[in-house]
Amino acid sequence: MYNTAAKLAILHSLDIECKPKPFSVIQQVNWYPPEQGVIKINCDRCSLGNPGRGGAILTFIDYQSNLLGILAQGLGVVTNYEAESIALVLAAERAISHGWRVIWIETDS
Repeated sequence: MYNTAAKLAILHSLDIECKPKPFSVIQQVNWYPPEQGVIKINCDRCSLGNPGRGGAILTFIDYQSNLLGILAQGLGVVTNYEAESIALVLAAERAISHGWRVIWIETDS
């Protein structure tokens, strides 16, 4: 709930209950570059609904943390599982097309 004090006062005067938004849990995450000779591919996907319109984004990074490329692609109407699977296939296809034989794919799933 993102309300101003004035809006909350109006809701209170009308005896309307408000449920506060739960606190987000903050978690530390570490990112590590790949070893020399390895291309790291970070991929994420999303869908608006399950199924829903989805997309995938991939980043390609070498051992010196140089960004070699980014791929963002709409996937049409997909489920969460389909979007994740398609993102992995896109990562493998891009690696093959660039001749990258040793890859490390990292996702959040």
